[in-house]
Amino acid sequence: KPDESEPPDNSGRLTEWIAGTRLVALPGANHTFGATHPFPGWTAPLETVAAEHDAFLAHVGRLGGI
Repeated sequence: KPDESEPPDNSGRLTEWIAGTRLVALPGANHTFGATHPFPGWTAPLETVAAEHDAFLAHVGRLGGI
Protein backbone atom coordinates (compact mmCIF):
# COMPACT_ATOMS: atom_id res chain seq x y z
CA LYS A 1 0.00 0.00 0.00
CA PRO A 2 1.55 3.34 -0.98
CA ASP A 3 2.09 6.13 1.53
CA GLU A 4 -1.00 8.35 1.55
CA SER A 5 1.01 11.52 2.16
CA GLU A 6 3.59 11.25 -0.63
CA PRO A 7 3.53 10.17 -4.27
CA PRO A 8 5.16 6.72 -4.59
CA ASP A 9 7.87 7.91 -6.97
CA ASN A 10 9.26 10.39 -4.40
CA SER A 11 10.91 7.56 -2.49
CA GLY A 12 12.74 6.46 -5.63
CA ARG A 13 13.93 10.01 -6.25
CA LEU A 14 15.28 10.34 -2.71
CA THR A 15 17.11 7.06 -3.09
CA GLU A 16 18.76 8.38 -6.26
CA TRP A 17 19.64 11.77 -4.74
CA ILE A 18 21.12 10.67 -1.40
CA ALA A 19 24.32 8.63 -1.57
CA GLY A 20 24.37 5.41 0.38
CA THR A 21 20.63 5.01 0.63
CA ARG A 22 18.47 2.11 -0.36
CA LEU A 23 14.73 1.82 -0.72
CA VAL A 24 13.07 -0.60 1.69
CA ALA A 25 9.45 -1.38 0.83
CA LEU A 26 7.19 -2.46 3.67
CA PRO A 27 4.12 -4.05 2.08
CA GLY A 28 0.93 -3.24 3.94
CA ALA A 29 2.49 -0.49 6.05
CA ASN A 30 0.85 2.92 6.13
CA HIS A 31 2.37 6.38 6.68
CA THR A 32 2.81 5.75 10.42
CA PHE A 33 4.02 2.16 9.94
CA GLY A 34 1.03 0.87 11.89
CA ALA A 35 1.65 3.07 14.93
CA THR A 36 -1.32 4.90 16.43
CA HIS A 37 -1.99 7.58 19.04
CA PRO A 38 -1.90 7.03 21.91
CA PHE A 39 1.18 4.91 21.27
CA PRO A 40 0.45 1.36 22.44
CA GLY A 41 3.84 0.01 21.41
CA TRP A 42 6.07 -0.82 18.48
CA THR A 43 4.72 -2.50 15.35
CA ALA A 44 6.80 -4.83 13.17
CA PRO A 45 6.99 -2.25 10.33
CA LEU A 46 8.01 0.48 12.79
CA GLU A 47 10.75 -1.76 14.21
CA THR A 48 12.05 -2.30 10.67
CA VAL A 49 12.06 1.43 9.97
CA ALA A 50 13.94 2.13 13.22
CA ALA A 51 16.59 -0.48 12.40
CA GLU A 52 17.02 0.84 8.85
CA HIS A 53 17.22 4.40 10.16
CA ASP A 54 19.91 3.44 12.69
CA ALA A 55 21.93 1.72 9.97
CA PHE A 56 21.64 4.76 7.70
CA LEU A 57 22.72 7.13 10.47
CA ALA A 58 25.78 4.99 11.10
CA HIS A 59 26.57 5.23 7.37
CA VAL A 60 26.15 9.02 7.40
CA GLY A 61 28.47 9.25 10.39
CA ARG A 62 31.20 7.46 8.43
CA LEU A 63 30.75 9.98 5.60
CA GLY A 64 30.96 12.95 7.94
CA GLY A 65 27.37 14.01 7.27
CA ILE A 66 25.43 14.84 4.16
